[in-house]
Amino acid sequence: MQWRLYVDSEVARLRKRPADRDDATRPGIDPHSRVPFTRRRYVMFCLVLAALERAERQTVLGHIARDVMDFAESDPALAEAGVELDLNRHEQRRDLVQVIRLLDDLGVLVRIDGEEEQYVADKGDVLYTIHRVALSSLINVSRGPSTIEEAYLLDRIDAMLNEAIPDSDDARNRRIRAALTARMLDDPVIYYDELSEAERAYLTTQRPHILREVEEATGLVPEVRREGIALADTNGDATDLGMPEEGTAGHLTLLLAEWLAGQAQDAAGKSSALVGIAAVRDQTARLIQTYGLYWRKDARVPGAEVALTEQTLDRLEALRLVRRTEDGVIVRPAIGRYALDAPRQAERAEPTPQLWEQTS
Repeated sequence: MQWRLYVDSEVARLRKRPADRDDATRPGIDPHSRVPFTRRRYVMFCLVLAALERAERQTVLGHIARDVMDFAESDPALAEAGVELDLNRHEQRRDLVQVIRLLDDLGVLVRIDGEEEQYVADKGDVLYTIHRVALSSLINVSRGPSTIEEAYLLDRIDAMLNEAIPDSDDARNRRIRAALTARMLDDPVIYYDELSEAERAYLTTQRPHILREVEEATGLVPEVRREGIALADTNGDATDLGMPEEGTAGHLTLLLAEWLAGQAQDAAGKSSALVGIAAVRDQTARLIQTYGLYWRKDARVPGAEVALTEQTLDRLEALRLVRRTEDGVIVRPAIGRYALDAPRQAERAEPTPQLWEQTS
């Protein structure tokens, strides 16, 4: 495994690194509102960490905000990138509060007195104690950013995260094995066509051994199909986003997954298909007409299908059931679990199993 567990007398930190750095389905989340971070909030997050690094053991939100603005005004690269910070504006003060709440949830800040809503309304301040060890443990890199000389962002990220490995077949195989194991544990589904040629070749010969080790260590149950592999979490202990879930969002996600799976079935019997976003919105509108009386009130507001479709596709993409492109939505094989089977003839030959064969 490439994940390292750091433990001392004050902090336990699992240093996880995503296998796919382009995966945008796991954003930072405000622990209160469950709203994903925006680009501006990520910038604020970094600036707040810099402000906390030079602050006293205890500080107030107003001082953090002042230091954030000092950093922002002294860095012309932010303006060149189109990031404008102005904490006199209510919505940006709200952004800052969401960053602070995440750090509070992570144990970096401990609120001593006051309420963040008072700061948002410009009616008060909030006192925090900074947990220094937790703050210093947040960064998860192989090299310190200050030691990086590369100019371009992606090159800088690679330099910070990549670890040098010996140039030998054994070392390369260990790295591939660790990467595959991490993806199985962290991603809902691994599709073979997403792996490199070296990873596919290694998995072809070592799959039984890897799956046995993972199952024995975690209790997760492997599901192996023609298109890929998933580990089923039968107890729900390791699942942060599941299917199905209750409420409007959960019901709509399940219904749209069933419909999208049917679109893949209709595409000449293929396990995947490209569906236009307009068609998905139209289907959401039809589902609102059918089930809206059982859903929350804002789902029946005119035009609600646009936002509901986006939210549902976000969930389906995070579950690796669809992938969005500029041309629409690519339905992925694992969504077949949520399709309805056509009637089967008793004598016909069974097809080659696909990933999560469609069930009735």
